[in-house]
Amino acid sequence: ILTGPAHPDYQPFCQGPGHGTGYQDQIIIEAKDFLSAIAGGEPVWPSFRDGLAVAEIVDAVLTSSGSGQWTSVRQV
Repeated sequence: ILTGPAHPDYQPFCQGPGHGTGYQDQIIIEAKDFLSAIAGGEPVWPSFRDGLAVAEIVDAVLTSSGSGQWTSVRQV
């Protein structure tokens, strides 16, 4: 993950644009975003619906890979 001025949450972890973040840094930022969304009554991103859409796409990729055929995926 590369960061820059458009990503203010990452500023405490990376002092200059183009720096990568570590795994623990990313988890801290995700936890802050999650708790802020709960405290503010805002929806969390990504949502469980977003996760389901990704899982459906991954499933279609695996099915297609196994069969060698195109596999349909619902519009997400």
